[in-house]
Amino acid sequence: MRAGARHFVAMERPLRFLLLEDNPTDAQLIADVLAADGLRVTLERVEDRAGFEAALCDPGFDLILSDFSLPSFDGLTALGLARERCPDLPFILVSGTLGEETAVESLRAGASDYVLKQRLSRLGPVVRRALKEAEEHRQRQVAEAALRETQSLYQSLVEQLPQCVFCKNQHGQFTFINGRFSEQTGLSPDQILGRTDFDLFEPGLAAKYREDDLRVMESGQVWTGVERHRFPATVGERIVEVIKWPLHASHGQIIGVQGMFWDVTERERAAEALRASEHRLNQAERLAHLGSWTSELTPHDASRQRLVWSDETYRIFGHEPGSIPVTHEHFLEQVHPQDRAQLRAAVEEALRTRQPYRVEHRVVRPDGTERLVLEQAEVVCDPATGEPTRMMGTVQDITEQRKAEERLRNLARAVEQCPVSIIITDREGRIEFVNPKFTRVTGYTAEEVLGRNPSLLKSGDMPAESYRRLWETVLAGDEWRGEFHNRRKDGTLFWEIASISPVRGPDGAITHLIAVKEDVTEKRLTEAKLLRAQRVESIGSLASGIAHDLNNILTPHPHVRPAPRRRGVARGSTGTGPDDRRERRTGGGDRQATARLRPRQGGSARVGANPPPDSRHG
Repeated sequence: MRAGARHFVAMERPLRFLLLEDNPTDAQLIADVLAADGLRVTLERVEDRAGFEAALCDPGFDLILSDFSLPSFDGLTALGLARERCPDLPFILVSGTLGEETAVESLRAGASDYVLKQRLSRLGPVVRRALKEAEEHRQRQVAEAALRETQSLYQSLVEQLPQCVFCKNQHGQFTFINGRFSEQTGLSPDQILGRTDFDLFEPGLAAKYREDDLRVMESGQVWTGVERHRFPATVGERIVEVIKWPLHASHGQIIGVQGMFWDVTERERAAEALRASEHRLNQAERLAHLGSWTSELTPHDASRQRLVWSDETYRIFGHEPGSIPVTHEHFLEQVHPQDRAQLRAAVEEALRTRQPYRVEHRVVRPDGTERLVLEQAEVVCDPATGEPTRMMGTVQDITEQRKAEERLRNLARAVEQCPVSIIITDREGRIEFVNPKFTRVTGYTAEEVLGRNPSLLKSGDMPAESYRRLWETVLAGDEWRGEFHNRRKDGTLFWEIASISPVRGPDGAITHLIAVKEDVTEKRLTEAKLLRAQRVESIGSLASGIAHDLNNILTPHPHVRPAPRRRGVARGSTGTGPDDRRERRTGGGDRQATARLRPRQGGSARVGANPPPDSRHG
């Protein structure tokens, strides 16, 4: 809709009119007449077709005034152009030569009215009426568009509903159904619309449906009920819930009935199954150590309660089911004295705010043992008065659960404080957990390694075959033990011994791997130093022994005279005696030992000195 049909309010705002007129005098006369009639109008005059077509592109005009006869243009042609481009803009012919037949023709072509120049006194009222009609036309268009939008929205909403929706007239004929209705009945709209229940259902059901429809139309009240249907598209009987209400015309008269129904067969079956499962529920409560209870509140005194316990609730409190009458006072007697105030405050707060409560407290059984329970409950109120009428809740024995949680917390603290590195990965080796010792040993924080593979610690000194055997062992379900020569974040190398074991899930499949590793770098260095010291000590002992033997050989005994020299034998040797033989046996060794003990050129001997440590911390 163009702006020519803009909202028009009591002619109080300035108006813009397009005037097609070749005579300036007539144009001024028209302006004077409009002003004299109280209309504040700005006239924009054009004289030919080109100027008129250009002006039609301006959306700001409220009305068009046009002469009928112009030298190169005419009013009827201008009217056609205006209706084509601005169909909602009022168009009034103002001419001194307009005949009756031409005037009628122009009105049929879409002109709002015509005024003879000889009777310009009519121009003001004609303009006002044309503007009013244009405004009314605009409002009708807005209303019709809103109605169409509402109908489209209603249609879309109804089509999306999971319920079957229908409308019938006073004679019981279907006038509307949604898509779900067709699906449920197995009939197309053509097979349903215009027909009655007697055409679609067996006579007994059809008569009942018609009776219900008449009751709704006569009473003007909503009717609801649960019915059993047999639809052509379904096998067997279906249970449906139905709601019907009167259909009113715009003037308020009841002209039919509309309604909806939906299949509740599964709901009813579920209700039956629920009733049949009460025994299984009792068994489940016993296995889960979860009891239930209800409390009927005495009117005007919510503190006085009549309790009903399930069998498992009796067991949790240390009684045989049904063995004692249950009262609120008896219940509080079994609550640990130090927890009664907390529980009483929670109940009072729930009754005041109508909100559920959740409290952990201890109970003392008749045999004196204590159990920790989790009690949860909510308040049920009367819909009419809003007053609490009942409380419903559960009580669960969580004693063992809390003990298990404490054991887990202790285990977690032990892992966090463990003096060895612990790494947990998934089956593919992606790291999921490291303890603080890992960070202290490797220099990597947990955030830096989570999701990565432990291979980031590889130094490159270990053969790939070692890692292959490791994976074969753990994925076969066995424990692997060995040593790693790894690299820290700062690039330094270190040794660690490791034990890697698989972790299995409930189904026996390996889900994770856990590695426990100890840094043995200092231990290996200490062992290497000790080994070198032992070697040096052995060499020193050997050198001392050799030196002693040489001293015995080379120093004469004071009580032994030198033996006479024999031909071919060196002085001091018989050539065949034991001493001679020992000299020959040890002579070479003595010379070597002596050479080792002799100071090196430019320095002194370093017997037992440690060699520099291996660059790989080996």
